[in-house]
Amino acid sequence: MVIDTMNAVTVREGRAASALEDGLTEGQWLARLLPGAVVVRAFSHIQDELLVSRARKTPGVWAVAYATDATAERSRIEQVIADTGYAPVFAGSLAQSSILDPGGAAFPRLLTRAELRGLVTVNRLPEMLERFNTGALADVLHEQVRWVFPYGPTIGVPDVFEGRQAVAEHLARVARSGVRISAIRTKLESPQGAVVNARASFPTPRGVVSSSIVSIVTVRDGLIGEVREYWDTAAIR
Repeated sequence: MVIDTMNAVTVREGRAASALEDGLTEGQWLARLLPGAVVVRAFSHIQDELLVSRARKTPGVWAVAYATDATAERSRIEQVIADTGYAPVFAGSLAQSSILDPGGAAFPRLLTRAELRGLVTVNRLPEMLERFNTGALADVLHEQVRWVFPYGPTIGVPDVFEGRQAVAEHLARVARSGVRISAIRTKLESPQGAVVNARASFPTPRGVVSSSIVSIVTVRDGLIGEVREYWDTAAIR
């Protein structure tokens, strides 16, 4: 087992960023160098000067996120992390580990287990929202989810849907009408949620119209808890 704690860092626009090629995580890069090894990405999102002192002063309070493709080794990995004085939080596969790299939402941050779990969920929002296009979004909606369309009434759509079933049924109708979303990106990430930017294509009598969508998304228990969605309703009339 190889635990990768290092970071390939550069600076872009005054902020720390990964020095690797776009789309390649540090964990993936190391796994390519060590084929056959159990590669674990962990500890990389906590500042060096805090890594030892915080675990010693308050063991079990702060959390370490880890990523690996070796899911069968998770219990062993989590024991190693727990033995260092940190609470382990699974961040996903090595392909999903950008959150732990320079420029990622968790870098460089010291967070509790609950906070880090929330941030991991936020990091997955693009792939979760992408499920709209395949009709599988219901699987990632909280039972008490609220989906708010402040400008919905201008095109005859209710301004709010509440509950997983009501939200899923509405979004399924929208998807069946031919609407598709793409280029989903998050910003201003926090353990509670993020601002999500996306592009949407809407079928209209004039043809397909493209419009930007800005959503404020909150997460709850590892799922989507609320979405406030804003888009140019005038463009699709």
